[in-house]
Amino acid sequence: MADLELADGRLTLDALVSANAKWLRSERHGMAVSRFDFYRFEAPVGLTAAVGEKASIRLSFDAGFNRGVHDLYVDLRWPGGIGFKAGQFLLPAGSEAIARPRDAVFVERSIVWLNWRPWSARDLDVWDPRDAGAMLTYESGRFDAAVAVVNGSGKTVWLRDDNDWKDVCGRLVVRPIPGVEAFLAARGYYGRIGTEGTAFRNLAGEFRLEFDRFRIAGEGQHAVAGTATRTTCYLQGAYAAHPLLEPVFRVDASLKTNDTDLGFTPGLNISPAGDRFRLMLNYTWRRRISSDPDLRSAEQRLLAQIQAWL
Repeated sequence: MADLELADGRLTLDALVSANAKWLRSERHGMAVSRFDFYRFEAPVGLTAAVGEKASIRLSFDAGFNRGVHDLYVDLRWPGGIGFKAGQFLLPAGSEAIARPRDAVFVERSIVWLNWRPWSARDLDVWDPRDAGAMLTYESGRFDAAVAVVNGSGKTVWLRDDNDWKDVCGRLVVRPIPGVEAFLAARGYYGRIGTEGTAFRNLAGEFRLEFDRFRIAGEGQHAVAGTATRTTCYLQGAYAAHPLLEPVFRVDASLKTNDTDLGFTPGLNISPAGDRFRLMLNYTWRRRISSDPDLRSAEQRLLAQIQAWL
């Protein structure tokens, strides 16, 4: 499925509109609370302009709930698969974090994605897989590699870095079997958190395999911020049962020193009007098991998302 091409192919437009609904029931200290909300209305719009044969400019923004600039960078490409980006861009994170919204398998991402970068800076939209800096890339049929040096403060087009340290992250992807839709990947991140400069690092491994109508993927990550550690993982599968229907399932977990967070998410993706409209339905059950009774909790969610795109 291609984006919309304009100006004799020199300009490419991509756009998506999505709306979400959520029913939530949470239990803690023997008390249960339920609520229903419509939330997170998004309308990301992107423009990519070719500048000669070896360069392009990318601008994307959200005209919906999450207003603001997403991508703003120059992308240079040379023969042999070598590339260079400068500006604000998607970092070399896991596939789940950097997937375009229309390629997402679930309404909400797994617990791995929530902890893939410094988690004390969430007020700066740390869950968005973008940052400001420069990135060197290499792409070939068997290997992809990327290394980036960034501020580490998230989307910072109009903000300065919150410390003097520049964060470093990278990802290596290997496709071991020619002709088979499969890859193995490893990634890492090292930087400093906030003005206090607390050290943060993580290492992660990932795999994906597609065969017949099945798609299977998984990721494991170990992250350390100061003296706190978090080990997270997920395993998910999708089955293209029909051109209109795709059942999906995911299990994810977070392991910390004194507690465990475990979740299960079955779902169904429905495409009733071709390949440019989709309804995503998920049910998520999650439980937090802790040695501290005050931290024990349980949660259920019914999630729905409607997507339409160019």
